[in-house]
Amino acid sequence: MMSDTKNENRRKDDARPAGALTWTDPAPAAAHLGGVMIDIETMGTTPGSAILSIGAVMFGPSGLGETFYAPIALASCTAAGLTIDPDTVAWWMKQSDAARAAAFRDDAQHLAVVLARFMCWLELMEAEHPWCHGANFDAPLLEAAYRACGMTPPWKFWNVRDTRTLYELAHVKVDRARGVHHTALDDALAQAEAAVVALQRLQNLRNQAAPVLPEQVQAKPVAWLEAEPSAGGRPAHEVAWSMLYSSRIHTKCAPMTSNPVWPLYDHPAAPSAAAPAAEEVRNQALEEVVRLIDKKVEDYDREHGSYDHTTGVTEYPGDGAEWVQEMDELADEIRAMKRAASTHGGARDE
Repeated sequence: MMSDTKNENRRKDDARPAGALTWTDPAPAAAHLGGVMIDIETMGTTPGSAILSIGAVMFGPSGLGETFYAPIALASCTAAGLTIDPDTVAWWMKQSDAARAAAFRDDAQHLAVVLARFMCWLELMEAEHPWCHGANFDAPLLEAAYRACGMTPPWKFWNVRDTRTLYELAHVKVDRARGVHHTALDDALAQAEAAVVALQRLQNLRNQAAPVLPEQVQAKPVAWLEAEPSAGGRPAHEVAWSMLYSSRIHTKCAPMTSNPVWPLYDHPAAPSAAAPAAEEVRNQALEEVVRLIDKKVEDYDREHGSYDHTTGVTEYPGDGAEWVQEMDELADEIRAMKRAASTHGGARDE
């Protein structure tokens, strides 16, 4: 008999003793769970094989949601043209009694009825992406069963997602210790729980990634700061020095965790100054030449000049006065060149 059940992990009201203070917690906003983990038990491994049961659970990064389970009458599958593989029959004989009891049930329903109700359930749950433990098994076999019953599969092929790839990316393994392995709903729950962990890890990497500075493009983290979930969104330095959050440093590799993690880098060297513009270099050179000329004139004046207080003129031996005048005029010409360049925005003559 088909049953639409609530996930056992759903929140329950707190039990409070008589006479204790009471309060009403606001109901948390339900997060939309767009993923649906699907698992089927079958009598073959290729599209067109008979299906014994369908198990499914809604899930997302925030956790698990509603579940679906339905056993299917084997006779209705063969009547629809679906086949039974002898090797799979032999494989079933090696499975546990609990798994066989769940797969072959007296209260199983007609294939077309189960497929129709599963389609309605998916629509009611607003399922967006069907997930399977291998995109080339559960979804293709279900699609073949829908077509065998004259129905259109309830999803587009491009929306199907594969858990094997997700688990590998996030370094997650499925824990099948709970429930009965090779029972459709128990397998779907185990796979969905692992997918939640994987999605949280990948989401954490996106959310907690430190902004990459230009000087860190080629750098690698030297350590990773991990903290409790309540520290999420805080700056790394605040978390590291705060007494409010429990944190730890990893020095070998980034931790695989759903907790917030901040990569830590060596303090980058101060970036080298950008090369000055050509006109700026030219002006600096002109200023240096003017300073050099002025210094030479000052040195010559101090060593050879003689100031006449009567005339107010400094006198030099020989042609010294002419040399000083030439140097002053040269310095003035260079200053004029610099002012002209600044006035025209540093434009150069072609």
